[in-house]
Amino acid sequence: MIDNLSEKGDAVLKHESVAALFATTSTVLGVSIVQSLMADTIRQLVERGIEPPVLRSGNIDGADEYNQSLIDPYKERIPLLSLQ
Repeated sequence: MIDNLSEKGDAVLKHESVAALFATTSTVLGVSIVQSLMADTIRQLVERGIEPPVLRSGNIDGADEYNQSLIDPYKERIPLLSLQ
C-alpha cells in the first residue's frame, strides 16, 4: 500500500453555498506517485546496464516507428496490441 496522504473523503475545498467538499487530490497525487515509481525503476534499470523500453511521445518525429518496435515482440502474448 502507498498512502497518498489525501484528506478523508478525498476533497479539500469547500464553499458556503456547496453542501459537499470538492476538488479531489488523489488523482494528482496518484499520478505523481506512479510517475515517481516509474522514474526510479528506469534509473535502477539503467544503473544495472539495462536499457528500459520507454515509449516515446507521439509528438516526436519517428516515435510511431520506435514505439511499434517495442510493441511488436509482445503481439503474440498480448492480442490487444495487434488491434489497430
